[in-house]
Amino acid sequence: MESEKSKILIAEDEPDLLSIMDGLLSPHFDVVLAKDGFEAKKLIESHDFLFLILDIHLPDLSGLELCQWIIDSDNTLKPHIVITSGDNSQSTITAAYELNIDDYIVKPISPLLFVQRMQRLERDILDHENLESQRNASQNIAQTAMQQASEYGSALELISRLNSITNSQQLAKEVATYMKTKGYYSAVQLRSSDEIVTFDIDFETCTENELRVFKVLHDQGRIFSFGRRSMFNDDHVSLLIKNMPSMDSHSYGFLVDVAAKIIPAINNRFVSLCNESAIATSIDTLSSAIELVSSGLVAMELEKQQILEEIIAHISASFHTLELNEVQESFFVNLIEQKLTQKTVDNKFIHLRDTLDNCLVSVKESQKMSKIAEQAPLADYQDVELF
Repeated sequence: MESEKSKILIAEDEPDLLSIMDGLLSPHFDVVLAKDGFEAKKLIESHDFLFLILDIHLPDLSGLELCQWIIDSDNTLKPHIVITSGDNSQSTITAAYELNIDDYIVKPISPLLFVQRMQRLERDILDHENLESQRNASQNIAQTAMQQASEYGSALELISRLNSITNSQQLAKEVATYMKTKGYYSAVQLRSSDEIVTFDIDFETCTENELRVFKVLHDQGRIFSFGRRSMFNDDHVSLLIKNMPSMDSHSYGFLVDVAAKIIPAINNRFVSLCNESAIATSIDTLSSAIELVSSGLVAMELEKQQILEEIIAHISASFHTLELNEVQESFFVNLIEQKLTQKTVDNKFIHLRDTLDNCLVSVKESQKMSKIAEQAPLADYQDVELF
């Protein structure tokens, strides 16, 4: 298939020369002709030419005046220019090049060399445009890569901040606030067997419609899109984005990629918060139980001691009725006191109390170490400067 020819303009007031140049270049270019400067100006305004061939002494508007008009125009895409002239003076040639022309051809024109120069000019222009296009494409790729690296970095920072969050409501708000900084308006729901936490970035409290959406779509797969909205789900978290970008845009794919990475992290942090809450409740319950057991042991020991003292007193008083002499009575009293009081504290109760105390200390220490580990910075991601 023959490639499309480049469109060029030839403006020349000598009819014979105009016809000759047309015949020479038509096999290689899509040629448009003009016989004066005014006609050339109108054609330049209405067409996109790869380059112009302008006689320097055109009627109405000269070639150099056309060059100045092109420079002063608001068009960002300006055609390349070749000046033809019988004037080979250095001052004229210099004046022409100062107007950003690409070539200056002195008449009379050699047909073969003229065609070759115009073909070479075309190649140079097209090669330059290809290089510019490639450079722009590379710059776009680099800018996109830098933007994506920045977005990934901020997502990692969010994941790191999750470890310092201490309650579920704060967790939901942090996620929605992060999404707003990226230009996305969202609502978040966190679910466990004991609680359901929601947060909307617009109103803080989710609307009835949003609550229905969470109820219907939280188990409809990792990603569920409907209109301009998308729901991102995990076992215990759902993120509703209300202003999704177009599905055929780079922003859509990137948002999906980032959400796929932060949703599991949010889910894991929420599970950790639930576990921490359960551990705290267990510790409170265990503490109360130990206090009850300890106070019960003390009360039992006091009661036991009181009972022993009463028994000893009753036995001592009964010796008088047995008509024992003083020595016999003293012997039996001492014997009873020794046998009844030598084990005033039950070792089994002491062991139980110590075991419960040690258990409580161990659980509290584990909880403390768990919080320290969660609040520690992520060494792999912190202090990493992407760009």
